Amino acid sequence: SVEIEQELNYDQEVETESANENYQKLNPGQKEAFDTIADSVEKQDGGLFFIGAPGGTGKTFLISTLLSHVRGKGDIAVAMATSGIAATLLPGGGTVHTKMKVPIDINEKTMCNFADNSPTADLVKKAKLMIIDEATLGSKLLYECLDRTFREHRKCDMEFGGITMVFCGDWRQ
Repeated sequence: SVEIEQELNYDQEVETESANENYQKLNPGQKEAFDTIADSVEKQDGGLFFIGAPGGTGKTFLISTLLSHVRGKGDIAVAMATSGIAATLLPGGGTVHTKMKVPIDINEKTMCNFADNSPTADLVKKAKLMIIDEATLGSKLLYECLDRTFREHRKCDMEFGGITMVFCGDWRQ
């Protein structure tokens, strides 16, 4: 599918080199976060992480390094944001609503708008890591919708269907 091809359309060598180079530039706190998240992706244990810090502190640099690390292994890492502007800052990024077919009007029972045999469902089933930037701007209903949808399509009752999820943002905004 086009969705899978887009998410795998990375030169693994270039991504690995970028991840290794950028890892050396991470500060100790960022390295600890990177190592913990990369370990969760490797073990596929469905870790949930929140990276909260003010603008200009290196959140985007850290998550870009994580994306390169996972993509360098030939795995799928989906980069999303709650706004179009934030999505443009992430390599291969898009909005949550567009990438996951989230309806505009959502409630406590809403599911994303894709069938189990669709390319988006295939993407959800194969993803090893999903990152949502500017997560503080998303509603509780949005995250509950993603959780319900991922559990159903991955046939896994772990939170978000067992995908390692990284939420980034600044609670001070």
